[in-house]
Amino acid sequence: MSISAQKPTISTAGSGNHFSERLNHILAELKQLSADLKSASKTTASHSEKTKMPDARPKLAAWEKPADEVNTVDINKGDTLTKIARRNHTSIDSLIALNGIKNKDRIKAGRKIIISEKQPANNAGQTGPTGARANAMKNAQADQISEPVGPTRIRTGAIAKDVSAYDRDTMIRTVIGEANNQGQRGQEAVAHVLMNRAADPRFPNNLSAVAKQHKQFSAWNSGVGGNSLVRKYNPGSVQYDRAANAVDRVLSGQSKDPTGGATHYYSPAGMRAHVARGEQKNLLPRWLQAMNNERGGGPTKIGGHLFTGKARIG
Repeated sequence: MSISAQKPTISTAGSGNHFSERLNHILAELKQLSADLKSASKTTASHSEKTKMPDARPKLAAWEKPADEVNTVDINKGDTLTKIARRNHTSIDSLIALNGIKNKDRIKAGRKIIISEKQPANNAGQTGPTGARANAMKNAQADQISEPVGPTRIRTGAIAKDVSAYDRDTMIRTVIGEANNQGQRGQEAVAHVLMNRAADPRFPNNLSAVAKQHKQFSAWNSGVGGNSLVRKYNPGSVQYDRAANAVDRVLSGQSKDPTGGATHYYSPAGMRAHVARGEQKNLLPRWLQAMNNERGGGPTKIGGHLFTGKARIG
């Protein structure tokens, strides 16, 4: 038997038209997508122009800034730029630049003069421009970002109770500012005065408040006697760790009070230096006689300081 094979045939009628229609449909979709993308791009560009950020505010000169952004001191009768610069550990050129002074020989008593610009809050604690000494406002700003603490309890005897990390740090910085050039005994003596005052009802019972009480411990002052040491050194530095050792010995009761319960002290050398610079006229503190009377005798010399007064603890 023979079988005849036949080749199958496939009809293509109409297939060309179907493919063409499909291709045209795809091209139309692509064209519409392209148009949509261009439209979106124009809308974004237009929105961007409308919401463009304004240019940054031009930097103001120091004398154009608000009072709370600069550190100032009073100009006293007889002051010159030289005297002001020396008192505030800065330079004449810096004072001229900060204040826009045109005639350095003409400054008026009773007015204020800028000695430095304040650091932004996120830089609090760093040494300010020109190394100018810290002032009360700068210290307050730095305190606001420090660890929040409650009040220190009045101590019992010679041993402090519940002293916070913040109060300890304040004590250490006070010792650095007041007695950085003293030996361990001299630094411990200053720490004992802080403790004596905190235990005396005539003074605040919070160690930080005692240290920063207005015009008491001069290292924290913005004027005569103030310095940048209270903010200059931090944990890990030789100066901070040395003062921390003295403070910890006092807080733990390991150090016996060598001052005899003193609440006051002064530096004869420091007093002479203030007089020589024209910052004051008296070589002895005005409170000295009253404190010696309260003590019932003369002051006790420890290192470069003379300690007097007597804490009322009871």
